[in-house]
Parts: sequence; C-alpha cells; structure tokens
Amino acid sequence: MEKMIDLGRSIFATFCGCTQVPDDLIAFEQILKDACRISGAVVRKVGSVGDEFTPQGVTVAAILQESHAVIDTWPEYATLTFDIFTCGDHADPAKAVRYLWEIFHPRKILYIKGEMTEEMSVIERKTILFE
Repeated sequence: MEKMIDLGRSIFATFCGCTQVPDDLIAFEQILKDACRISGAVVRKVGSVGDEFTPQGVTVAAILQESHAVIDTWPEYATLTFDIFTCGDHADPAKAVRYLWEIFHPRKILYIKGEMTEEMSVIERKTILFE
C-alpha cells in the first residue's frame, strides 16, 4: 500500500460572541504574530498586507515559512475568523486557535480542521459552545 503524502494542516475557525474584538490593525498584527509563533510556525512577514475597513473591522495576513495565516474581524458583531495553513508537521495550528480562544472568550467557535494530502481530507468539523 502506497503511503499518502502529507502536505500540511489547515484550520478555519469562526469565533462568535467574543467578549471583545478591538477595531485595531496594529493590535491584530501582534495577535496574529503571537498566535502563529505559539503554533510553532515561523513568521516571515505580517502587517504590510493588513487593511482596515469602514465602518469597522480589519484583515491581517501573515506569510509563514510554512504557508500563511489570516484574521478577519467584525467588531460590530463581536466576531472574527482565523484561517491558518502550515506545511510539514512541526507546527500545530490548534495551539494558535487555543491562544485566540484565551484572548477573545467567544460564546461559540465554528471549527474546520483538515489535512492536506493528495485527496484533501477534512478531519474534524464541529461547533463548540461555551456557557
């Protein structure tokens, strides 16, 4: 039996009902850097690809040695999304999600975790509710 090629891991998470989502591009640049580093990824560049929106919200992207990560915010809805893909197996994107959970304390996380192989498999799809 031929071994599947492991190209990397991805997580897409939506954090709903957060206790706070600041409308602050600089703050989210640092939050994204910290989340990526906590996952074990190597951050190459953050910030020059960030943007602020009217009336509120920011998008910040990080170029990682392993691939990329992005945060999009909707402060008016106390919501943010986090998308991360890491090639190889030394980084753990779930650690970044845990770090963001500790900062924003959402009421709910919609979470999709996948492994990139020749057939792209979704490992986990769930909704996590916090009371």
